[in-house]
Amino acid sequence: MRWLAVPALALVLAACGSGEQSETGSSAAPAELTEAELIAQGDAICRDAGKTLARLAQPKSTTDYSGVERYGEKLASAAGRAAGKLEALRPPDSAKLDYDAFVKVVDDQAEDARAYVAAGKAKRAGRIRVILAEFRKTNAEASRLAREIGFESCGGV
Repeated sequence: MRWLAVPALALVLAACGSGEQSETGSSAAPAELTEAELIAQGDAICRDAGKTLARLAQPKSTTDYSGVERYGEKLASAAGRAAGKLEALRPPDSAKLDYDAFVKVVDDQAEDARAYVAAGKAKRAGRIRVILAEFRKTNAEASRLAREIGFESCGGV
């Protein structure tokens, strides 16, 4: 049983929609997406992130401190990349509030993953359990927001 899994980040991570390069090499401001484009690009980011996370070896327990550190570092990195890619998407006005809240949750998850690493380094199993509980809460919020937006691959929906 993978009870130690950090479910919050199986939700949203990784590729697509980061703006286009102009002929001079500078990033152009991304155009506002339609709702369908937002869902397609956001779901692509989530699918890719899910694949990345599925390959990570999870710690065996909350006292597998080196495992917590390794997993947490990769998790924080993947969440940070996903948050950056999601932030680069420009949602339509009709989805902006929910989408911005969704991206904030992903960003919060990256921060929680960094706290998870710190707890592993400090060998604090109790703190690790608290962080895992927080991941579950943010996953529930991400799932709710993903449904509101219309995502199919994000938020564990």
